[in-house]
Amino acid sequence: MLLAVMLPGVGVGAQAGAAAVVAGLLGAVAPIRARWRPVSGPVGLWVSRMLAPGDRAWYVRRAGPELVIVTARRGLRLTVAVSGRGAAEGLSVRRTRVLVIGADEPARRAPQSR
Repeated sequence: MLLAVMLPGVGVGAQAGAAAVVAGLLGAVAPIRARWRPVSGPVGLWVSRMLAPGDRAWYVRRAGPELVIVTARRGLRLTVAVSGRGAAEGLSVRRTRVLVIGADEPARRAPQSR
């Protein structure tokens, strides 16, 4: 319909062809996203592998990167403190679903005594 308004001389066959192409491209979005996940999950784990509580990190999401402090790490999950939220409120994120990148060099940790 939009094509008919923009280009009045275009025939019905061209409009149907354009509609089929647009529908095909939109139908391919979900499979592409499903195939991307096996790549993005291990990448997210790899870049956040050295993060520990107390480290500064960049929490990257659609709205843009945000500087956070890692407050806890349990398996595949990180808990981060985001500025602008309450002091006792942390955000728990899966390292396979988001990108959390260290903001600076990892701090040298003192050897643990046994």
